Amino acid sequence: MATPIREIRPAVLSPDTFESLNDYFSFRHVVRNLYTFSLNSERVEPLAESLPMSWHRLHQDLESLLSTFSSKN
Repeated sequence: MATPIREIRPAVLSPDTFESLNDYFSFRHVVRNLYTFSLNSERVEPLAESLPMSWHRLHQDLESLLSTFSSKN
């Protein structure tokens, strides 16, 4: 999603958004494969604190993508 596909679509995610979401993807992988009942609060807290900014970046990127496709119609 961070790589443009020539003649189909631009990159959906900006580098900043990709980087911030990548932290969540990594955490999800650890939770699904290692944790069963307990979470490490030292890992969860920073993710929870950065979630509003990550959500904002994602929202902006998706709005930008929508406007790109809307302007082509």
